[in-house]
Amino acid sequence: MSKNNKKSFVLYADMAGVVQKLPDEKAGQLLKLILSHVNGEDYEVEDLMLDIAFEPIKAQLTRDAEKWENTCKARSEAGKKGGRPKKQSKAKKPIASFEKQSKAKKADNDNDNDSVTDTDTVNVNDTVIKKPAHQLRAEGLFNRGESRPMDKAEKSAWESAKEIVKLTTEEEWLCLEKFYAAPQSETYARKAYSTMLNNFSGEISRAKEWCKTETKKYALPKPKHATFE
Repeated sequence: MSKNNKKSFVLYADMAGVVQKLPDEKAGQLLKLILSHVNGEDYEVEDLMLDIAFEPIKAQLTRDAEKWENTCKARSEAGKKGGRPKKQSKAKKPIASFEKQSKAKKADNDNDNDSVTDTDTVNVNDTVIKKPAHQLRAEGLFNRGESRPMDKAEKSAWESAKEIVKLTTEEEWLCLEKFYAAPQSETYARKAYSTMLNNFSGEISRAKEWCKTETKKYALPKPKHATFE
């Protein structure tokens, strides 16, 4: 992880299971490795036990750092453009008299019967909002229908995680899908969609570790949505 101006980082609660299994001396060494990594310092991991424990944590920290850097770049670009665009005032529609409107309507009806009108009213409630493929893939982990709306907590979690979800590789998606297809009593996968989004980086790491030993035990369900690179 390269050095930057960031003064803090996140450690997820689900790493406690790994740390508690380490001897106190190894746990202290693991903490030093984490601090060296986030501060961009050179380090070597010679102990196999530490290397195994540190690998998913390092992957998670790297993902969080990339997300933070992308956010900074996006804010910088928005700042160069002057921030949010000002709301344009709605132009007032001229009020026509009933007589003029009637004449205009009659003139339209006298035109070629094969002409197509472009003024049909579309009900906003009938508008279909198309979700991106990576969002459908994430919702598919919970067997959610494509048209199912998100509640307040899910919308907030999606806004925070959507960039990380978008960068998820096909290999990671396959691991996640196998992970969530297996019994929850064995994987301890997240039960709520919003909770999974809030811990998406950590869930990818847990799924990958699980797939190394359990991937042959459970068959991958037929995907509901098309896969993508």
